[in-house]
Amino acid sequence: MPRRKWGQHFLRDAATARRLVAHSGVLAGETVLEIGPGTGLLTTALLEVAARVVAVELDPELAADLPQRLHEPERLQVVHADAARQDMSALLAEQVPSGELVRAVGNLPYESSTAILARLLEARSRLLGIAILVQREVAERMSAKPGTRTYGYLSVLCQDVAEPRVVQHLKPGAFRPPPKVQSALVRLELRDTPLRGNIDGARFLSLAGRLFGQRRKTILNNLQSATDLDRQACMEILVRSGLEPRLRPEDLSVQQLATLFREVEGHGGADSPSVAL
Repeated sequence: MPRRKWGQHFLRDAATARRLVAHSGVLAGETVLEIGPGTGLLTTALLEVAARVVAVELDPELAADLPQRLHEPERLQVVHADAARQDMSALLAEQVPSGELVRAVGNLPYESSTAILARLLEARSRLLGIAILVQREVAERMSAKPGTRTYGYLSVLCQDVAEPRVVQHLKPGAFRPPPKVQSALVRLELRDTPLRGNIDGARFLSLAGRLFGQRRKTILNNLQSATDLDRQACMEILVRSGLEPRLRPEDLSVQQLATLFREVEGHGGADSPSVAL
């Protein structure tokens, strides 16, 4: 029985699960890190292609029952953990031989999809790629372009280190119980190097998150609110960054935000706590 407190919406049929695997990029012989296996429909479809599946499940009953439900496959390892809090690099170090890359696939609970995605991106040095099923609006924000209403912090988080692409849409009837929203499978191809360049990722994302905190404000006003710098210093930073003060945060590409970050760091104005996901 799906549990509302964990936002559980299980896939309804095997055909849908196989289509998701086909769009996920999983290749024969790969190891898959599956997030949220639930009742195992997607897990079964993954095992038809992948060499091995390491499944991370929050629900203790589902985690305990899954191997028996799938007839104890030797190629399945179930880990009872909260993927939104789990250090994925540490988990992979325990479960996968050193040097082996894996592909992350999952049907993420809507309430914690951003936190889980952030955890996966932190472990990207161990990943071949990511394919996640999320709420359609979240998928649109992940892949949004600068200058659009849906472009924001989540877009920057994803696009800095990956190229996200929506590859499949699912209607509520594909799940039980049916959610009130549509879903989408997003495939993220990881970049060799971040778009931000050689700057601290956590500090860069912290500043980006603060700049997107008040979307209606201009970049000048947001920059002043996000730092300890006065208005004149913020104006000077924007001029050196080649940015028009009347622009809004959603108008800036990842590279432009990175240029702005470097100038702010030069003024000592980016020393603020990390953004909570």
